[in-house]
Amino acid sequence: MIKVDDGYYIKTDGNGLVAIKTMVAKKSGNENTKVIGYYTTFENALKGIEDQMVLDYVESTKTEDIPVSDAILKKREIRNKMKRIRRELEDEDEEL
Repeated sequence: MIKVDDGYYIKTDGNGLVAIKTMVAKKSGNENTKVIGYYTTFENALKGIEDQMVLDYVESTKTEDIPVSDAILKKREIRNKMKRIRRELEDEDEEL
């Protein structure tokens, strides 16, 4: 598995790529995985993880009232982080 960020991974199922999120159950403490999606390219798997990270942020704020400007900044932060990863991937492809 390829670790993208804390709790987010990409692996293969033999046919394509699977974006996965790992979570720890609050009650049992057991680690579980959630399939974010199935993809044919690494770039698309990264985009799926990016979208899930935004959803996770929104979910984490459900008990708070946060300004939309904060949500926009967080989305931008996540997007920029994933852009850096994709840029590194492109740089790596150019070297090959």
